[in-house]
Amino acid sequence: MRNATQVISFVNVILAVLPPVFYPVSRLPLDLQYLAYAVPTTHASLMLQYTMGLPTPKDWSIGLGLLVQMLYLIGFVMLAKTRAIWRDT
Repeated sequence: MRNATQVISFVNVILAVLPPVFYPVSRLPLDLQYLAYAVPTTHASLMLQYTMGLPTPKDWSIGLGLLVQMLYLIGFVMLAKTRAIWRDT
C-alpha cells in the first residue's frame, strides 16, 4: 500500500501536469513535447482546441489524436480483459 501511493503520485504528475491542458504545448521544452504527445490527455485537449477553432501545432492532426485515443482504448480494454478477475457471486 505504501508503494502504491508513490506510484499514484508519479502517474498523477504524468497525466495531470505534463500534458498541455491548461497551457499550449509550445510552452514545453522540445524533449517534453515528444513525451507529452504520448499521453492521451494531450490529444484530447488538442482535439477540443481544434474543434473550437483555436490554433493547434502544425505537426498534429485530428486523425493522429483519434488514433492515439483509440490505441489507448484498445490497450486498456485488453489489459482489463487479461488482468481482471471475474467472480460470480
